[in-house]
Amino acid sequence: PTGKSGVEVLSSNGKDPLRPDKKLAKLTGNGSRLYDRSAKGYVFNLGSGASSCLQCPATSRQTLGLTLRFMVLQLKFSPGKQASISFEVAFLDQDGRRRRLHFSSHFRSFEPLNELSAQIPLNPTIYGENWANMILDLEDLATRAFPGCRFGSVDSILLKPHCHLRKIFTLPVFDEENPVINHTFDFIKG
Repeated sequence: PTGKSGVEVLSSNGKDPLRPDKKLAKLTGNGSRLYDRSAKGYVFNLGSGASSCLQCPATSRQTLGLTLRFMVLQLKFSPGKQASISFEVAFLDQDGRRRRLHFSSHFRSFEPLNELSAQIPLNPTIYGENWANMILDLEDLATRAFPGCRFGSVDSILLKPHCHLRKIFTLPVFDEENPVINHTFDFIKG
């Protein structure tokens, strides 16, 4: 899917965003959905237990098929738990090969592990305990991790502890000089 202003992939708001018939995402382990006053709405909590996981789409037989260059995760890292945060973005390249970008606070350097997988370090302490838009330039990351590779589409996203997630969406463009998020996706003011 493509969109002029972006595509909402997953939102924690609504009556039952993880309804099994939607097959959009699956929350496992000790993951939960709770109200967060600072976000002024419900969020997914991946704050306890190593088995907590949010998988999008819900099954490995499905694909997200997102072709927009920029992916945004609205995250808040759990206080005192910054030492353990990781997520994975699997994508298809221009030739249909599935490649994985592994982001983790345990990694110390950006490097390919093999021709289909790369590790990318995260430093969640720069965000503190505030909500943040983590913006991933998937075209740039794909090119840096796998020289000669071109990003095609996002296949899946896997998020692990310790954080809260409000929303995942994609954007066709993002201007670093004027970093404005479309009001449809941004946080509620106040």
